[in-house]
Amino acid sequence: MAFLKNRNGENYKIIGSRPSSISGHKDYLVQSKSGGVTVAKCWSTKDKCWAHGVFYGWGDKALRDAKADFDKRK
Repeated sequence: MAFLKNRNGENYKIIGSRPSSISGHKDYLVQSKSGGVTVAKCWSTKDKCWAHGVFYGWGDKALRDAKADFDKRK
């Protein structure tokens, strides 16, 4: 299992990844320790943060909705 660790030390479980619309970056579908689901767009390895995120909430429905949106743009 892979994780993203942001500059504040929070770890996010990586559920999916894809190339970002910005060259040299990636978008990730991630889940926090508390179960919150986010699509993290334009991850910067250097800065250890994403430029923009879309938070979907918690639980199975949030995860299904996030996966569906994440998979739409490939």
